[in-house]
Amino acid sequence: MFLAGCPPQENKANGVIIIYNNTKSEVPRFQAAVSVAWSNEEGIGLEFTAMNPDSYDFLRTTLINNAEQRSVILHDLTRSCPFEIAYV
Repeated sequence: MFLAGCPPQENKANGVIIIYNNTKSEVPRFQAAVSVAWSNEEGIGLEFTAMNPDSYDFLRTTLINNAEQRSVILHDLTRSCPFEIAYV
């Protein structure tokens, strides 16, 4: 995941990403533990380290629906998961 406009000096720790459906929503749509994979002047790259099953389904569905070659995403995601699927 890439976040634009985050100064690199402020982004060196691990954390949790939480995404809501809208500003009035109280229940997160997506939640994942992350670590900073890289950081530069343009933003930061985050690596998922753990997420709950619902968040994984949301991520998978989002990637599949926005991919030019959906079969590649389907094949790669079902073959291996580089992070723990657990409640964070």
